[in-house]
Amino acid sequence: MDHGNNYLHLTAANTTVNAKSGPGTLHTFSVNEVGTAFVTVYDGLNGTGAVIANIDPSTKDTHIYDAAFTVGLSVVVGAGAGTLDATVTYR
Repeated sequence: MDHGNNYLHLTAANTTVNAKSGPGTLHTFSVNEVGTAFVTVYDGLNGTGAVIANIDPSTKDTHIYDAAFTVGLSVVVGAGAGTLDATVTYR
């Protein structure tokens, strides 16, 4: 039975989050509210590895990737003057 995607809600600048260890698929990255903290998504852990995406949160938008990762899914939110409100969906 398919239970859908997992999600990660990001609201803090200057943070690194390991969303998943092991292989999976990055489905979407949604900027819910405009912010200034740029985001880098990695196929890896602890903010290292191959870059899947660099995201500029200056515009509300949903980016569809459906990109496979092998090591894990790590999201790094850079420092910014404003807040970030974004959601990542993955399997």
